[in-house]
Amino acid sequence: MNTNSIPQNNSPQTTKLDAIEIDMYSADDGGILDAWADLYGDEWLYVTGSEIWLQWQNTHWAECKLMGIDKQIKDVMFAMHFQAKSRLADALRAARNGDDNEKAEAKKQVSIHKSQVAAFKRSKNKISSVEFMARLDRTTNAADLDQGNFLNLLRNGD
Repeated sequence: MNTNSIPQNNSPQTTKLDAIEIDMYSADDGGILDAWADLYGDEWLYVTGSEIWLQWQNTHWAECKLMGIDKQIKDVMFAMHFQAKSRLADALRAARNGDDNEKAEAKKQVSIHKSQVAAFKRSKNKISSVEFMARLDRTTNAADLDQGNFLNLLRNGD
């Protein structure tokens, strides 16, 4: 059994979220943003001028009104936090039960995973911070969308 996997009943997007490898990301809001962007970023555009999120619907962009991006960020944070807690538990066991060399390495891992657990803990402010950074990362101007079939997606034809 993979102790780093996300329980099946806690997330409907387990397959995609299981691909997260927390050691590839910094233990801060920017790392959470990078993980979200790797998994979902291409699905989203933030439209300045209209101040809306558009999500790709396999054939077209559509306005997202149900805070879907916030849910994805929360799910990414859950997956990263769960993985960090699992690795912390493993490191604590190794620090107690290993030989002297293993204990020394395990103590280093305990420190790393404690910081990851704290960094990836979900909160409203952290989700808002990551969502705001995602706007900057995935922004496009409404005028740039005034081509093709994008016109019908923006309020008042802006």
